[in-house]
Amino acid sequence: MHICRKRTSSSGHFALLLLCLLLVITSCKEKAPPKEVPKETSLEKTKGIKLEETRLATISEDYDRWGNISFSADGHLVLYTARKRDKEFLVAVSADSEDISPAYESVSWLVRSPDGRRFAFGGKKGEKKHLVIDNKELKEPYYEEVAPGSFSPDGRLVACEVGGLKEKKWFIFVSDGEKEVYRSKVYPDTYRAPSFSPDGRLLVYELGDDKREAGNKKRTVFFLDLSAGKIIKERRYTEGEESGRFAFSADSSRVIYEVGKEGKISLVLHDFSLNEEREMELPYASIGRLALSPDGKKIVYIATKEGKHYLVESLWESPAQGKERGPYEGIGPAVFSPDSLTVAFLAMEKGKWQSVVGDKEGAAVYDGVGNAPVFSPDGTMIAYPAMKKGKWVMVISPVGNPSLVKEGSAYDMVVTPVWSPDGKYITYRARTGTMEEAKRFIVIADAKTGKVIKEGPVCDEVWPPVFSPDGKSVAYGVRIGSELWWKVEPVP
Repeated sequence: MHICRKRTSSSGHFALLLLCLLLVITSCKEKAPPKEVPKETSLEKTKGIKLEETRLATISEDYDRWGNISFSADGHLVLYTARKRDKEFLVAVSADSEDISPAYESVSWLVRSPDGRRFAFGGKKGEKKHLVIDNKELKEPYYEEVAPGSFSPDGRLVACEVGGLKEKKWFIFVSDGEKEVYRSKVYPDTYRAPSFSPDGRLLVYELGDDKREAGNKKRTVFFLDLSAGKIIKERRYTEGEESGRFAFSADSSRVIYEVGKEGKISLVLHDFSLNEEREMELPYASIGRLALSPDGKKIVYIATKEGKHYLVESLWESPAQGKERGPYEGIGPAVFSPDSLTVAFLAMEKGKWQSVVGDKEGAAVYDGVGNAPVFSPDGTMIAYPAMKKGKWVMVISPVGNPSLVKEGSAYDMVVTPVWSPDGKYITYRARTGTMEEAKRFIVIADAKTGKVIKEGPVCDEVWPPVFSPDGKSVAYGVRIGSELWWKVEPVP
């Protein structure tokens, strides 16, 4: 049975996709938990990947509308939302079962665990909203608002903000899908969704002490040790102060975030293993995109000064003495190599984009770029999508010489490179034709030359591919009409 069309060449004039991703900078003594080595997540090395081609689901013709399709990283489960008449619900389908959630007036948000095997959403019934985990409606909470939640890295816990819009009473709720794990005190207002540390032991959240419309922004940031159910750190912010996003080290022992007040920017650094906190004022108008190296010893962020953008890298011990790279007209997110030694990012200069790896710059020849560079498993190569002359290519270059690039075949769009475990191949999704008449498929390429060695069959939609642990196969989800398939392509 042929489930995909054979890929054919496109005719006519395709609309040129001018998608320059210009990233504008916006101003964005309790006992410490023991330091542990973070557990390997299923996305870092997916195990148990389904390596048999399977039709997981056929969407019923009775549904008036459907969408939000996603596949688990191992190919054992596919999710989608559907609407029939005036009710909306979520359908979870595996190879041998189909589970449909209770019906709601609407599904307000939907999140998946990192491996895609678990899911949570907010379901609206009248004036109340319910938290639903794995299609099980929790008896509590059901309030005026259940804000978008997040999963812990291991997929065991869900945390979200819950409260009342009229009463202005909000709190943080954590559940494992069966029972309540943690419930915070109630506060009048809320500012930010909770997030987990990389090892899942800590939950950081922020709740306001005063009503927002009153002009006050007093609030408190909490760091919760989930294993002990105990707040190990809290920091109160006064009126006028604004805190930014949090960045953890890979082992969750260190965290950084920025604080701005009256035009001044400071960086807050906390070491949980030593229970030490520092706040350092920085000489910039704004900073953003903070990141810690995997080993927690280096800090990197994007900064603005006198209207110009810089990438700043510093040591943990001396964050105010950072090394600037730039200035540039635009800067993408910076990423560290697996060994924490090298920083790579994409930057625009004189209207053209280039890669910057360590102290070396690639040639500024691209009209647009996609996602941040992705390091090979051994940290010796990077890959990223880029646009030149109206077409997109996958660019591969050695870390030591980013100007020495290899480009794959040209398409109307390419996204998200994935390296094989041994670094010999990369796979990515590609599209030819306009969005209205698109042909979508995966590409497998040789990592040394960038040469395309295989294109998968054309489908209506294609989800991110993943290599099998031995690197001999690429697996991914697709939609063909109303059928949802898990496809497997052998690596030539």
